[in-house]
Amino acid sequence: MEQYEDQPSDLELAQMSRENPAAFGLLYRRYIDTVYRYVLVRVPSPEDAEDLTAHIFENALSSLHRFRGDSRFSTWIIQIARHRIADFYRARRHDTLDPAALDEREAPGIAPDDLGLDTVKELLTRLPRAKAEVVELRVFADLSHSEIGEMLGKSEMAIRAVFSRAMK
Repeated sequence: MEQYEDQPSDLELAQMSRENPAAFGLLYRRYIDTVYRYVLVRVPSPEDAEDLTAHIFENALSSLHRFRGDSRFSTWIIQIARHRIADFYRARRHDTLDPAALDEREAPGIAPDDLGLDTVKELLTRLPRAKAEVVELRVFADLSHSEIGEMLGKSEMAIRAVFSRAMK
């Protein structure tokens, strides 16, 4: 995220938000697009992505006391997103689907010239989950190789190799 000299850093905003939740609005505006893009590629529909993104930011605000600035705020909030997405799929596993309702579902409202989000999602499902996650974190969450490595407990070079193989 680009930082301007006259704007507070993410850490400063996080600290201010602990006392004044209205200050969290700046962090929200800085990261809403990144978080939404990352979530959108991981869930079935834009509606699910919107709901989850809202929950992620609610969770971040309520957990702000845990953010110490050891990592970038973007890495911290994407980690929250990863956990919320896992919760989303765990909850869905327990839901029972009515087979008749499957035929009545509509496809997500994605414009044909949206760079083929459905195609991207399909290609990601063909990759092993570990490789797909590295691509999602790098491309859609805009994290660096070193940040992804820190998040996943792997070296930067290992992440670079996984990313390169996945993109091929």
